Amino acid sequence: VSNFNAQASDAAFSLINYMRLKNLSLSWQLPSALMRKANIQNMRVYLLAQNLLTFTNGYTGFDPETKSLGLPPLRVITLGLNVTL
Repeated sequence: VSNFNAQASDAAFSLINYMRLKNLSLSWQLPSALMRKANIQNMRVYLLAQNLLTFTNGYTGFDPETKSLGLPPLRVITLGLNVTL
């Protein structure tokens, strides 16, 4: 128990090298020629993603940003469609 308390506190320091892809946003707009044929003013498809990847060099401890007990930040992916008629 004492070892766990030392790891969870700021008494134990270690060098952690990591790289995280936190936010990604992609969108695609339908070409204007196709929108005219479909009688649409605007149409856009988008993808938003959070906490996609974390790269470490063998680190197996707490999450380096939150120090949570084994759970990394939740991965959230949103796919959407915006249409203006």
